[in-house]
Amino acid sequence: MKNAIIGCITKYYPKDIQNWVESLNDLEIDCDKVMLLFNEVPKETVSYLADHQIKIFHFEIKNPIVVDRFLAL
Repeated sequence: MKNAIIGCITKYYPKDIQNWVESLNDLEIDCDKVMLLFNEVPKETVSYLADHQIKIFHFEIKNPIVVDRFLAL
């Protein structure tokens, strides 16, 4: 079984997640890096995540993110 680090965002720009991404890149563990994207996420954010080999899953939600983020897993 492989480990994973999972984050979830909505409407964030690269500058908003840069510290999180850089911290992941500094880790020296073998794990999947995953970001759940909810609703509207800027294209530059999607590109930024892809450039850093973070797996992306996009979801459209109707409820507040604090509720639907658990349903997405």
